[in-house]
This record gives sequence, structure tokens and C-alpha cells, in this order.
Amino acid sequence: MPNQDEKNAEEQGGICFGSGNSIGAFGVMGGVLIALGVPYIALAYGQSLGTAAQITIAIIGASSGALVSLVAAFFGIVMPSRIAGRMMSPDHWMRWAQMAHAHKHARWEARYQARFGHKPPMPWEADEPASGEEPEPPASRRRR
Repeated sequence: MPNQDEKNAEEQGGICFGSGNSIGAFGVMGGVLIALGVPYIALAYGQSLGTAAQITIAIIGASSGALVSLVAAFFGIVMPSRIAGRMMSPDHWMRWAQMAHAHKHARWEARYQARFGHKPPMPWEADEPASGEEPEPPASRRRR
């Protein structure tokens, strides 16, 4: 059981490391399974392949399994399990997304107005025809 000093040492600036042990262990087990399974299948059931092909497949399988194990162990150690702070708040990200969307829409409106000389028509700003009147078709669909 870690004491308070060890907890404070693990938690630096709102970032907590540790707790990735199970994920790293499963990744290492998967890598070992690949490293042992691929050469076994290649050597046991690959008699129709040539000797050079069997050995090549076995070496590639063993090295790729070892690589998977190393990567899983590395990321199991260095990936933080918890990140705290203002930037990790879902409300902060929602406000940021709304602000970015509004800025993008304003830039698009400005480009549209510069190109066509008027503000772009928005579906929610469309004038409703009076009851009983037929709406006028757009200029591109009028009959001549």
C-alpha cells in the first residue's frame, strides 16, 4: 500500500502515473503469444514452404512479437492513468468547440459575402410565404 509521499511523488502537476500495469501485462502476454505462435505455426504446418521461407516467417514472427511486447510494456509504464486540471474538464472542451465553430462560420460568411456581395441565405432566416401563396422558385429553376 503506497503511503502519502509515494502518492505525491507519482502525481506531478495533476498527472498520475501507475495503474497501467494490467494493460501493459496483457500487451506483453499478447506479444509473447505472437512471438511463440507465429514461428510454431510456420514450422509445424509450413512444410509446403521452403526452408528459407519457414525460417524467414519464424524470425519475422518472433521479432514482431518481441516488438509488440516492448511497446506494450513501455506504454504501460509511461501512459498516465489520470490527468486532472482545467483543460481536462468536458465543459471547457464544449466551450472551445462552440467558439471554434462560431469563428469558422463567421469566416465562411465573410468569404461568401466578399464573393457574392450579400449575406448567405440561412434556412432558419428564410421568409415564410403568406398562407395560400405559392413560393417563388429560385432563379436557377424558373421557366423561361
